[in-house]
Amino acid sequence: MSYIWIVDFKSSTGVYDEYKTQVSCYVKMSQQATRAGVLRLDKETGMLDDPAIVEVPPDEIETRWKAFLGLREYYRHIVEPKAKQDRWYPHDGKKYPTITGILGCLDKPALVQWSANMTVDYITSHLSEMKDEEQIAYHLKKAKTAFRQKSKVAMDTGSIVHDAIHCYLSGGKPEEILGTNDQATNSYLAFLQWADSVRLKPIALEKVLIDPEHEIGGTCDFLGEINL
Repeated sequence: MSYIWIVDFKSSTGVYDEYKTQVSCYVKMSQQATRAGVLRLDKETGMLDDPAIVEVPPDEIETRWKAFLGLREYYRHIVEPKAKQDRWYPHDGKKYPTITGILGCLDKPALVQWSANMTVDYITSHLSEMKDEEQIAYHLKKAKTAFRQKSKVAMDTGSIVHDAIHCYLSGGKPEEILGTNDQATNSYLAFLQWADSVRLKPIALEKVLIDPEHEIGGTCDFLGEINL
């Protein structure tokens, strides 16, 4: 059956809880969509999970939205007065914080574990070079910030994937965007496989959503029909 969906495309290793809340908020703000989902695009294998899309159950969308509005009030009174507004959404002479910015207030245990894993990976890969105290001190210092470089690479890959998908759905040539980035290409191929299986029909891409009542903004990756 075909419904109007909000979908965010993620090339991360998992579908985290804040992703589900993010798309739930987009559904409530869109006034068109009734379904919300997160599509994880594997950048290592190019294969899809089963199921490919992680849907937020319709009754859970409302629950997540109400919980988010509580977090919005915390952000309004505690964070917002001191927050930079250079990446906020302008509307009627005001600037509204982003959904992702507000969700950034939440603890992210998965991110902490990932950062620790990156530190261990760095140390493991450079053990053979640690032959004296000077080298040990040098690599331990580098290991403390190893996650930052990994994170930048992951963000760059995610941006390329998003741009390639947008280009494809807009009738362009995504190959020029993907270039020789194998991870981005794998994610993109996984998207093509999924899009074909659900008869994807876009209504809007990178759609900006504004909620003046709660003074928030966001941009969803995909709004359109999906046959599941």
